Amino acid sequence: MGASTPIPRPALPRWNTCQRRLHDAFKPLGADRGALDAAWVLWIVGTQHAKSGQLVRALTPTGDAWDFVTDYWDNFN
Repeated sequence: MGASTPIPRPALPRWNTCQRRLHDAFKPLGADRGALDAAWVLWIVGTQHAKSGQLVRALTPTGDAWDFVTDYWDNFN
């Protein structure tokens, strides 16, 4: 699954679990609970931001693509 491959909806619970655990780990450092929502965090490059009207773009090079399911999920179970 590459960076341009859609993530299947059934992966959302895994995303949520991972984000909650990361939030809990970084809470003492001031982790932002608002950053847990996938819809707020995962804006699609090339789409138009609804409020500002600006085109969403990447601020950093994309680099390597990581497969959340195979690379990380097993470490959180």
